[in-house]
Amino acid sequence: MTDILFAYPGGRAGAALLLLRTSLILFLLTTSATYGTDPWVPMMTVLVVIPLALGIATRWIAAICGSVILILVWPMGILPTASCLTGSLNALALAMIGPGLYSLDALIFGRRTLHLPE
Repeated sequence: MTDILFAYPGGRAGAALLLLRTSLILFLLTTSATYGTDPWVPMMTVLVVIPLALGIATRWIAAICGSVILILVWPMGILPTASCLTGSLNALALAMIGPGLYSLDALIFGRRTLHLPE
């Protein structure tokens, strides 16, 4: 069971995960640029976006982003409800699935395959 949790799919699935990471990055950049009134918001966003773009610690960073959107941003009313839910669901899906083959996590930890018992 643990093999499937840390698999890095390639091909179309890996490309889809790259698109999911890109979608989360674009969401974070556009919302922080549009709604970020404090000067530290864009700086913190860049510190989160760079590892996401490279695929480093993707599961942890995506889980933190999704949680921050749901716990801190949504109750403050900075973003519309639909935007908060879309961004947080995108981040939490990425946290559950992982970065895919096209990431530094896959290079560091290797690509693993699941062998089911016959």
